[in-house]
Amino acid sequence: MSRSKDDTAALARRASEVHAELLAAYGEDWPDHLWNDIRPDDDAVPVDLPPLESSDDVMVPFTAELRIPRAAYERLIARAEEAGLERDELLSEWITAEASADDTVSRDEILALLARRQPRTA
Repeated sequence: MSRSKDDTAALARRASEVHAELLAAYGEDWPDHLWNDIRPDDDAVPVDLPPLESSDDVMVPFTAELRIPRAAYERLIARAEEAGLERDELLSEWITAEASADDTVSRDEILALLARRQPRTA
């Protein structure tokens, strides 16, 4: 998801406001009190969710540690900036393109794919 600087600033301001409200209501240890008023509703109506059409579309988040030369890392960051993406977004799209391909995807094909991608909206 891509956000403008104004959107990001507005979200940061709102997060600060909410944090201040929590501090005013519960004090510094507000996370400890967060669960005090939560009660399960045994009489609640179950929520029916539609079945997935395909589990292939389910995103699977995971953490991986990459060890790459500093020069390669700097090129990666520069490419992400050129594409208007965060580093992890670029890596996710790159890995998805590579893993989804029938054969090896060249660097030029990946860059062309990123250039054609639809910008994400909120």
